Amino acid sequence: MPDQPQDAASGGRPDGIEIRPVTLERWDDMVALFETSPVTSSCWCMSPRVRASEFSRFGAAARQRNREMMHGLVAAGTTPGLLAYIDGRPVGWISAGPREEFARLRRSRKTGPPADDRPVWSIVCFYTERAYRRQGITRALIQAAVQHAADHGAGAVEAQPVARWGETMLSGHAYGGTASTFRELGFYEVGVSGRARGEARVVMRYNLR
Repeated sequence: MPDQPQDAASGGRPDGIEIRPVTLERWDDMVALFETSPVTSSCWCMSPRVRASEFSRFGAAARQRNREMMHGLVAAGTTPGLLAYIDGRPVGWISAGPREEFARLRRSRKTGPPADDRPVWSIVCFYTERAYRRQGITRALIQAAVQHAADHGAGAVEAQPVARWGETMLSGHAYGGTASTFRELGFYEVGVSGRARGEARVVMRYNLR
């Protein structure tokens, strides 16, 4: 394993950004943020949590079903991710949790099984409201997610960002982040998981212990 700086678990956070786990008390904040995007308000970040054959985000019934499934997880006590706040307003989201919670990852032939027997958490998705992008929110969310995973016994954190920002890449295609951001925070590459708009999507890891 290469040497890793400790930024991801202990680095400073840009001034004015607060990060909080999603709980039932914060459900309305999650709704308010997700409704600022037609993608998040249709997917509700349920795509990685169910089998491909069980998921759709097209049509009112599918969108409502995804929202109800996410609400059900939160109501049952699952923390599906973290919210970033600026001045009390929810402006950013990261989906992160134990790898076994994500059906797509468990069944994926491309990502394969975890590299070792450490309990692994996965970072699978980001969203930042357009007006608040390029303010360090994604970086702050990664740091907070790694610390949250460490606090809950994770031995490692994995992500599947795009290897680089391609000429045809739209912001929605980089929902898993970019490799450069993770690399700056001490993650290292362990494999390739697929492609997004022609750009490789890589598997990156941060070992906590």
